[in-house]
Amino acid sequence: MMTHSEIHLPILKKGDDMNDCLVKNTDGTVNVKESLAKYSDLLLLAVDTINNNIPDTNNLTLCGDTHYIGLSGDAEIIQKLAGLNLVSVYDDYASDPDPDSDSSGSDTDSEDDSDLSEGEIR
Repeated sequence: MMTHSEIHLPILKKGDDMNDCLVKNTDGTVNVKESLAKYSDLLLLAVDTINNNIPDTNNLTLCGDTHYIGLSGDAEIIQKLAGLNLVSVYDDYASDPDPDSDSSGSDTDSEDDSDLSEGEIR
């Protein structure tokens, strides 16, 4: 069974997140290299935790969009990650991920207009 989810990474607002990782030198200035390394370590820990819970052989698919990273595939793997609070599962995810599409199968623009007189509006 295919399951869809969103990966949780410790990124809320990149500026705020970076601010939480600032490392100060003894003179009060920011140590840029150590601060970036600390931020990188935070992200790496989250990604490593996810990777360590995914088998090498899997049928997972990864996709990215503006505000999320999606992970789809084997329900057992996704549920394991959800149990560790690493992903949120989308139970109502449609087979067509485009929220603007009409997945109901009906097409209101495809009505047969052959019985319309010229200029008549249905």
